[in-house]
Amino acid sequence: MILVDYPGFNMRIAEFAKARGFKVYYYIAPQVWAWKKHRVHKLHRNTDLTFVVMPFEVDFHKSYGYKAEFTGHPLPDSIDLNAKIDEAAFRQEHGLSDKPIIAIVPGSRKQELKRILPPMLKITERFSDYQFVITGVPTISEKFYARLIKNQPVKIIYGRTYDLLRVARAAAVKSGTVTLETAMLGVPEVVCYRFSLVSALAAGLVVRVKFISLVNLILDRKAVPELIQFNFTPDALSRELALILPDGEARSKMLDDYKELREKVGTAGASARAAAIMVANLRSSPGTK
Repeated sequence: MILVDYPGFNMRIAEFAKARGFKVYYYIAPQVWAWKKHRVHKLHRNTDLTFVVMPFEVDFHKSYGYKAEFTGHPLPDSIDLNAKIDEAAFRQEHGLSDKPIIAIVPGSRKQELKRILPPMLKITERFSDYQFVITGVPTISEKFYARLIKNQPVKIIYGRTYDLLRVARAAAVKSGTVTLETAMLGVPEVVCYRFSLVSALAAGLVVRVKFISLVNLILDRKAVPELIQFNFTPDALSRELALILPDGEARSKMLDDYKELREKVGTAGASARAAAIMVANLRSSPGTK
């Protein structure tokens, strides 16, 4: 049985399958290094091979006496880092001016949008030489966005996140996988997040990580600024963006860090490499055809 991601369901299925004699492989293992670390024992007890997608996870599992396979991150398979976009045509298609773009990437869930988008939009008047464009989610209505945007001078482009990032000068990005996607595309970013009160209290009890963004976690240092909870303010976001928008030391340093990040993440083909290890393991197992 090959389980892929989705720990809430797959951790239970792994236990069920292992108890019935199945060989169990888990690809994109749960982030036990961040939430409830004791689950690492249950994970390995109920799997034969565990695959992780971030290089530092190998050392985490090793510290508990377990082996985890790292074959790279699957993200390079979904992003064509060499793709080119006709920027002039893109701007014309979406009614954008010639001003440089600051991308606003506020998330895809309504509750997150309510907490994260309004503070992001409060900075628009401070950057009059730029235009702000939101990465819209097709499953969320224009009316919902309109209630949050009000009269702010911004545009929304739906379903074109990668293309928008490719033409952006910088981005304000909600914490999550998109922080890694933004970095892989070479766009200087400021990572933002605000929990609900209940989630913040719960996270304080169970989360034990130095950083919240995947970029900083993988590099094990502060490569991109993180504005979390009460530190996520329009003043702080404006200050951090002002450092990375112009050519200069801060922008160059971040772009150099992105080069190292791409090396650590690995090249395309992560899933195929994981599959090859699974096949080799099956062929070497007694009684397996």
